[in-house]
Amino acid sequence: MKEGFHVQVESSNCNKTHRERLRRLALSDLGWNSFFESEFWGLRRPSLVPARVIEELKGSHRLRTEQGDYLAEVAGRVRYQAEDRDDLPAVGDWVGITPRPEEGRARIECILPRRTKLSRKVAGREQSEQIIATNLDTVFVVGSLNREFNVRRIERYLTLVYESGARPVVLLNKADLCLDSSSVVGTVESIALGTPRAPPERVASNRTRSRARIFGTGASLGIRGFVWRWEVHDH
Repeated sequence: MKEGFHVQVESSNCNKTHRERLRRLALSDLGWNSFFESEFWGLRRPSLVPARVIEELKGSHRLRTEQGDYLAEVAGRVRYQAEDRDDLPAVGDWVGITPRPEEGRARIECILPRRTKLSRKVAGREQSEQIIATNLDTVFVVGSLNREFNVRRIERYLTLVYESGARPVVLLNKADLCLDSSSVVGTVESIALGTPRAPPERVASNRTRSRARIFGTGASLGIRGFVWRWEVHDH
């Protein structure tokens, strides 16, 4: 199964350039809330700037702030104190940084506590944990109603999402390829009690304002199918 990350932050003003839209972002548009604000100010380090990890690269991380994007390295102290991968930045994390605006770079000084953590076990000599994304509010579990549909796969993904602390939503598409879609939907509902289903057209719509009305301003969304997709939606 192919897996990767795609991060997208959208603005309702499509007439603005990408750089102009970034300048208009508020922290709340990126998912910042009272929980993270309390943790950040509790650090008592006024020189730090809050930022969110939007992409993990080899040896660095791409961050988004109110002022724009930074390419950041992890401070040596953070790496030294890390006991395992869980103690290092992951996509979705809120971090405190020392920015270098003239270079477009920054240093990650600390990681704020996570509200949710989507992860899975990785087999090896010793079973380890792979963090997929953190601080997600809602995760869509996507399944196509074609010959490859597998209800047990849906069940496994739902378990991962529930264990992460995020809210799962089942999204079934390609209903036109299924002769008895209502029967399949019934089967899914039997293993996903209390989990809502979302019409694909409402999720796939490019109208950001419509999605904001469904999920709320600053909601962090993840889509689980053949590719992980993480989005933060603003107004």
